[in-house]
Amino acid sequence: MKITSLTCQQCGGQLELTEEKGLAICSVCETKSVVKDEVVQHVRNVTHHTTKIVHGYDRIDSEDYARNGDTFMELGEWAKARDAYQDAIDDNPSDWRGWVGMLRIYTGDFTDFSGSTYEKYNKKLAKWNEDEEYQHYMELFEAGLKEHEEERQEMLEGFEGELAFVYWNGDGDDYFYPAKIANVKKNGTATANFLDGEVNTVTLDEIVSVEDAFRNYALLCNWKNKGDYGYCSIVNRNPLTVKYHCDGGVEKINISQLCCERR
Repeated sequence: MKITSLTCQQCGGQLELTEEKGLAICSVCETKSVVKDEVVQHVRNVTHHTTKIVHGYDRIDSEDYARNGDTFMELGEWAKARDAYQDAIDDNPSDWRGWVGMLRIYTGDFTDFSGSTYEKYNKKLAKWNEDEEYQHYMELFEAGLKEHEEERQEMLEGFEGELAFVYWNGDGDDYFYPAKIANVKKNGTATANFLDGEVNTVTLDEIVSVEDAFRNYALLCNWKNKGDYGYCSIVNRNPLTVKYHCDGGVEKINISQLCCERR
């Protein structure tokens, strides 16, 4: 962005930013103009750096690091942005900008909440609540998180009454076993009725659709229900038939004989 000043469309005079968000006023004719957020932020960044140069403050501080991080984010250079935000935190842990920057990094700029790393940065931000720019970022974060949670709830509700593979570590393993999903609740939990009779409360992260399991997970089959599991591949859906990797044997099975694990 090359803008370094704002010009009035009525008289050509210079616009000055006001305290009101997204609004500027002409210093000559006093005409008010609406200004995009990114333009406002850019002008403030330029003003900040110019002021430091004029007054001889050439030391890079936490705000500079954070602004550099913002620039790298705009350029799509996420690794450099992350390093800049971390420098901001290291320079001044009391400056919220570095923490917000890392929150942006680990949520894909408030669009991807699938991981959990962002949570530790969000916890650090609880004490700030006065700064208008901070509030703006927090509104974006909360809106993105709400949308994410609503999408997850909708996906979980889609499993109601369906057969799926569900994570179970009751035997100390990390396998997913077939179960019927029921009683989906608004708190993001559901009941998994395993085909072997076990019942457990689960979340969306512990559920894999049958189609996803067949396509993307390593399948194991309980050979003739004797307790000996072997890796296999699906060779027919109806009737359900598997081929064992160990010896090439083929067997018609019931889905209750299958389990799967992440590749």
